[in-house]
Amino acid sequence: MALQITELKHCASKNEVKKQLANLPEGLDETYDRILLGIKKKYRDHTKMFLCWLSFAAHPMTLEELAATATVDLAAEDGPQYKPDNQFQNIQKVLTMCSSLVVKSKGMIHKSTQQKIALNIG
Repeated sequence: MALQITELKHCASKNEVKKQLANLPEGLDETYDRILLGIKKKYRDHTKMFLCWLSFAAHPMTLEELAATATVDLAAEDGPQYKPDNQFQNIQKVLTMCSSLVVKSKGMIHKSTQQKIALNIG
């Protein structure tokens, strides 16, 4: 329900709200499907990486810490490597990429829900 309300917040007019209400997804799975499919293709790898870091972090992460994970290339041929050129110029972009999947609360970034979400985006 909270994810659906979040989508309603993006509506710019009463007409858009009415259309959104008439086209609500049926259940959590369909809600996540729409969110994941709505992520721009060029952001999907980063989004998946950010969600993985949030899922397995030893402690809650700040936006700065989460954005910094982009500098670690886990797929490098010789093992993980630091790639300073991958550093985000605007860390707020992390929140845009992750759309309704994360929330910022008390300075920390959390997944929107504790429900399991499939990371098969792309």
